[in-house]
Amino acid sequence: MEHSYDIKITGYGEGALRYVPANPGRPETSDTQGKVTVVNTARPGTPAFFEVEHWINATVTNHGATSALTLCLKTPLPFGQAGLPDAPRDVRYAQAEDASAKGLPQMLRQLADCVETANAEADARQSA
Repeated sequence: MEHSYDIKITGYGEGALRYVPANPGRPETSDTQGKVTVVNTARPGTPAFFEVEHWINATVTNHGATSALTLCLKTPLPFGQAGLPDAPRDVRYAQAEDASAKGLPQMLRQLADCVETANAEADARQSA
């Protein structure tokens, strides 16, 4: 039997906005003391960004059976992207929430593609 989902959003809103400072990263280093060498692998740097949290509550009905669904989505929002100013002090809270919310449909479509790929890989493993 195929799934027949009827989804109704019962609540949608932003949960939080968090500033994540830039990380300059680090080069690979090694330190030898006697016969022991410790190698610290390089780590790439990351830009400063806002992490925006969105909560979506819904009811999901499938062939008459209904369950509650809660999604918590955290999206990174780098400065200078999606219409945001380059400096965090110039970004209004509502502006960051709005810019992030507008990216959610694309994010959810890509997530659905990832789930379909994972399901296909699981099917392939089971039939091997």
